[in-house]
Order: sequence, then C-alpha cells, then structure tokens
Amino acid sequence: MSLVLGPLKAILMAPFHNFIHKDFHQVVSRMTLIDKLLFLIVHFVDKLRIWHRLPVFLGLLYLEIRRHLHQQYNLFNVGRTPSGVRFNAVDYPYRTADGKFNDPFNEGAGSENSFFGRNVLPVNQKDKLLKPDPMVVATKLLARRKMIDTGKQFNIIAASWIQFMIHDWIDHLENTQQIEELRAPEEIASECPLKSFKFYKTKEVPTGFYEIKTGHLNRRTPWWDASAVYGSNKEWLKKVRTFKDGKLKISKDGLLLHDEDGVAIAGDVRNSWAGVSALQALFVMEHNAVCDELYRHARLVTSAVIAKIHTIDWTVELLKTDTLLAGMRANCVIGGAILSGIVGQKKTENYGVPYSLTEEFVSVYRMHSLMPDNLLLRDVHGTPGPNKSPPLTKQVPMANLVGLNGEKALSEIGFTRQMVSMGHQACGALELWNYPLWFRDLIPHDVDGKDRPDHVDLPSLEIYRDRERSVARYNEFRRELLLIPITKWEDLTDDEEAIKTLEEVYGEDVEELDLLVGLMAEKKIKGFAISETAFIIFLLMATRRLEADRFFTSNFNEETYTKKGLQWVNTTESLKDVLDRHYPEMTTKWMNSDSAFSVWDAPPQPVNPIPIFLREFALETMSQGYALELYFDPALENQVLKAWNVLARRQISTQLIDIESRPHMTLFSSPFADITKLENIVKNFASKQEPLALSFSSIGSLANDINTLFLAPTPSLSLIQFHVQLCDAMKKEGIEIGDEYRPDSWIPYCPVAEEVPKSRMAEAFTVLRDLKLPVTGYGTDIGLVEYTPSRELFSFVLGNSLEP
Repeated sequence: MSLVLGPLKAILMAPFHNFIHKDFHQVVSRMTLIDKLLFLIVHFVDKLRIWHRLPVFLGLLYLEIRRHLHQQYNLFNVGRTPSGVRFNAVDYPYRTADGKFNDPFNEGAGSENSFFGRNVLPVNQKDKLLKPDPMVVATKLLARRKMIDTGKQFNIIAASWIQFMIHDWIDHLENTQQIEELRAPEEIASECPLKSFKFYKTKEVPTGFYEIKTGHLNRRTPWWDASAVYGSNKEWLKKVRTFKDGKLKISKDGLLLHDEDGVAIAGDVRNSWAGVSALQALFVMEHNAVCDELYRHARLVTSAVIAKIHTIDWTVELLKTDTLLAGMRANCVIGGAILSGIVGQKKTENYGVPYSLTEEFVSVYRMHSLMPDNLLLRDVHGTPGPNKSPPLTKQVPMANLVGLNGEKALSEIGFTRQMVSMGHQACGALELWNYPLWFRDLIPHDVDGKDRPDHVDLPSLEIYRDRERSVARYNEFRRELLLIPITKWEDLTDDEEAIKTLEEVYGEDVEELDLLVGLMAEKKIKGFAISETAFIIFLLMATRRLEADRFFTSNFNEETYTKKGLQWVNTTESLKDVLDRHYPEMTTKWMNSDSAFSVWDAPPQPVNPIPIFLREFALETMSQGYALELYFDPALENQVLKAWNVLARRQISTQLIDIESRPHMTLFSSPFADITKLENIVKNFASKQEPLALSFSSIGSLANDINTLFLAPTPSLSLIQFHVQLCDAMKKEGIEIGDEYRPDSWIPYCPVAEEVPKSRMAEAFTVLRDLKLPVTGYGTDIGLVEYTPSRELFSFVLGNSLEP
C-alpha cells in the first residue's frame, strides 16, 4: 500500500512545493495527506494575513484547522507515561488536593510536581545564556519609559486576574543548591537599579525518556482546580479549611486571614500582591456561598465558575473580536462538536499526550507589562462622576502593595475600594519599553510567602529563564508553530526606533531575538491585547485545559456537581455576576462598562443586530469608492503612523489601520472612476511636479458621520496651486469633480483617526497633543486607491522624489 501512496502523495504535493515556505518543507513532509491539505489552507490564509478579517464562521474554521494541526504536531510529552495503570474514576468523584486521579489512564497527570510538557522541542541554549546579556536586553528594550496603557479595553482587575490564574496553574521548582548571578555590563549599569542579583536556578530533572532527556517540575497543579484558593497538596489545604460545614477561612471584613508572620492564609502566597489577594478572598466567599456542607462539591463548582469566567469574560476582553467572542462562548456551551462546545463532552481528550501545561505556555504568559506604576485609589464614599467614575484620592506606589506590605495595605484599603480602584484604572499594554521599573528591584518570596534576602531584576530574569529552560527564541518559536518567520526587523515592527534598538542589541541576526522581546514588539491584530504568536499557544492550550479534564467533560453532570452546583455554574456568566452576589451595590454604583475586566467608566457595547457568525462579512459588502491620495516621505509618514498606533493601543480608533490605509491627504474622491483615464492624467501630472513641502501645524476634527480627527497643514500657496493644477488636468479630460474637492471648497487634511466615539474625542485630542507640532516633510507620491478596505491601484512619484 505504501508503494502506491508514497508516489501519489509526491504527485499531489509537487505543485505546492514552491508555494510552501521553505522552512516548513520538513514538517509538512511528515504530515498525513489530509493534514498536508489542511496546512495548505492555513498557509494560504497566513500569506495573505487575513484570518482575523474573515467572516466569523470562516475565521472559526481557520482556527479549528490550525488547532487540529497543533494538536497533532505541537504536543510533546516530558517524562514516562505509565502503561496498563488505571484507577476507577467512580472512587474519586472530586478534585484531589494534589491534582492526582483526574486522568483515568494516568493518575499522576496534572498533579503537583509533575513535569511541564512542551509545545516545541527544547532548544539547548546553555552556551548562549548571556548572549546578548539579559540585563542589556531588559534595559534597552523592555524597561518602561512612560506607561503605555490599553485605553478602555483592559483594567487592573484583568491584570490581577491573569496573575490569580498563574497562581493556580504554574510555578517552576527551583534548585536551592544552585545559585546563579547576573551582573550589569558597564554600558548599562548606570540605568539598572540593581548592579547585580542572585537567584536559584530552575531544577533540572532526568525524565527517564529517550526523546526529551531532562525536564522541569511544576510545583502547582496545572488543572483548572482553583489551587490558588485551595493549595496544591493536603498540607496546604488544611491551612485554608475551617473543617466546619465544608467552608474556608475568611475574615469578617471579607479579606484573607493572616498567620502570626502576617502571611495570608490562601492556597498560594508566593510572589503575590494586593490585587491577587483580593481575588483570592472573593472566591473564598464564593466557595462558602455555594458550599452545602460538602467541601468537595463547592470546590468543583468554584473551579468551574473560575474557568468559565476566564473563558467567556476575561479572554473575550483580551481578544476583543467577534471571532474570538464566538469561539470562547462555543467552548463553554454544552455539547460535543467545535461549534457546539467542549464543556460537557462525553469523554476527555488528550490527543495521546498526558495533560500538562507547557514551558511555552509559561513563556507567553509573561505579562508583567500589564501592571501600572501606581494604583490610583478612589473614594468609594463620594458621589459618582461621569460614567460612574469615583473621585481620585491618592496614588499608591505598586511596590507598596506587594508581598507582606501589600497585605497590610489591603487591610487598610478594604476590598470594595481596592476593587473599584482597579476597575477604574487601565492596565499597561504588552509593548516594548513598558515593563514597570519597580519590577527591576523586586523582593521575591519563598513558597511560604516570606521574603527572600536577595532582590531580583525581574525582566532580566525572565529573559534568562526562557534561555535556561531551552525555550526556542522568537523566530524558531514561530517556525515550530507553523507561523511564517520574520526575515528582517521590519517584518516585526514599523517603529523605526524599535528597529534601530533591535539592531543595536541583536545585530542583523533575527534568529537571536528573545521570545519575550518579540512578543512585545510584534504588530498586534486589531482588538488583541497579546501578540498573534502568543495567541497560537493560547489557541492550543486553552481548549486542552478543558478537554483533558474529566470534571469539565465526562463528569460535568448533576451526579458529580449536584443539581444546585450545576445550576450555579450554568447561571454564572461573568466576574460581574460573582461581584454582584457578594457586593451587590458595588457594580450598580460604580460600574458603567459591560465587563468587570474593561475600564469601569467605559460605555456599554452597543447591540450589534448582525448575527455573530455573519459579522465581518458585512464589512466586505460595504460600498466601494475611489480616491486620489497624496503620500508623504518616509520620515513624515512614520510620524503620522505613530499617532495612529497610539490611538489604536488606547482603543480610541483603529479604523485607518483596519482598512489598511496609508498616511495621506485626499485630493479627490468619487464613487466611480475611469481608472485608465485617471492613470494617464496622474502619470503626466506627477512628472511635471516637484516634491511638495508640507507643514502640519494644528489638530482638528470633523463632526461628521465618521467623527474624523486630523492634522491640518499650513495652507501654503504651493499646496493650493498643486491642487488647483490637478483639478484643471482632470477637468480637461472630462472628469467631474464633486463639491467637496473643488479648489474653492477643498479642505486639506491628513486623517489620524476615524469613527472616534464622541465621548472619547477629548481624550484623543489629549493624546495627540504629545505630538511636537509642526510636523514637517514632503508630499512625494500620488496614488489611486479603491476602498474599503484601502487597495492601491497605481501611484506615481512627483518629479524626482527626495531621498528619505
């Protein structure tokens, strides 16, 4: 049979050999014929870079195909798998303290001190641990200059939530017998709060397995079992239980209790802060509310509520697109197929690889840039202002809210004030130069929550950790995830300063780029707070956390959860629901937004009448038109692009980026065009012109249907004559010019934002004031574009274009 299939595969794939990126030839050669065909679909869409702009149902199909490929080729077991061992799941209808006895075929899967798995085979970097120096990388590319926030999309509760989840899922076991030290090189030492720091190496353990010979242990249970609340073993669980009516310990003020050393009594207390502590306390209260005498039922319900909130509330705000909204909600609908849901499937599925979280999962969840420099404390006894915003009272440095000091501060602040303050404050963006400086002189904790003597420089340590743990660097990481690798820095980012600094740190070799730096530098998809590269790991592992867990699949039923418990899970849709259950006045008085994870004074999302699976398709059927546009020299264009990107990061407006426009001034527009005639006119006109000097000296807005914000040029005589001459040339050829573009009524401007919500216009003006006006340069090209989206049909250089 193989004698027939081999040549048949070769014949079928031969025409596609040149189409497939050369870096994927080897992995594709190992795929089944069906997977090869599926890869071609994904690869074709990737080359066009359009999956996120597809109609929702096609976007979901793309993601499902991609997830299937990753399930087949990006799950690697670390450690031996027991054979012939099986326990009876009926004997364990509850979550055990240490995570054992979940997978009936592998009792140790997902337990405390089990191995981290792999999505990408390890890449040994022991000879490159200091190349380039981690402290140089952190100083030149990560350290915050001025906080870049996420606008209204994501708040400090959202940042605290993912830390709460990390305390549930992952923590590497360290080797306390091996101490490493990093020293700041002389060139950057003056910029480093710590000139050197010491830390324990990650414990490397033999796996007894031939393919991956060593691995690292996870001291937390990687199941979605709320171990941040309950702990990851019996000893820790005893600390948090009251052993009365199945309830957990909580203080009368709704915060965590503390031991004689001031350490919080919670499931996990290592490297925590007041925001995480507040969420731990909230879900202790949730456990106690649902508890019906039996602890084990309450833990099942509380864990499921947390998983559901993360999937259909937190993630939807993190990846704010209709495609992901549909996909995440599908994950939590009872059913079996991809569009019917994962939770409640009749059986678990691990795709032949025992469940674990992976080294790559840890790496893409390095999100400390979400944290602010200060917590802006609000007055919760005052009168709500516009959009339910409370008065600001003072700023508390984040360093004062970490560890034991943070527990003391939270006791003084109180739960309601802490939560409302976090809700009304935007978190940081996952960008270059946005890693908080206070993390560069941080007191780490032992497992028991007590301070260690040596401070650490966390961004430098995170660079080192990925290398130490043999996590592939950025470009190889993308390659192994079937994502097209970059070949030059310009493929990664449009930011000229970033490109210059990347070259300074890494030279011309893009293969040396560290994963964390690449994730921060990568151009973001509209609505995504994380990079596409990080999202691919999320796509694979988010579903795996549900599919492999019998308490979300075969045992998600009344018999296991009780009727009351199952109803509790099914009727809880969001973190807001949990807050309303325990603090009913909080959201009514102080929350204007739809989600507790978006900034609370944000306006509610308008109702979209288009069925979700047809969305985006509607955008493709919008009316088309044509425009002649004047383009700028590279330096001026880059200045305008910076303004676009700042407004996009703050979620004020992404319209110009979405339609793939280019910085320009519109000279003429019409719903119809004789393209051939216009091409001849413009070609002849451009050849007789010289580059046009421009000076954008003011900011303005058009209060029209699309709420445009723009840069206005000084109306020089040369600019006016340029436009008059172009109009005359078109008139001579019989082209009718509409009122808006006639010389006597034309308003020259360069749009920087469109579809700006009226409620955010003032904020947009404030952002643009950071531009140092006037912005000067030259108009160098004229092009004809078809819209929407913007597609250039032709362009011609004015005379002899200036060198950039």
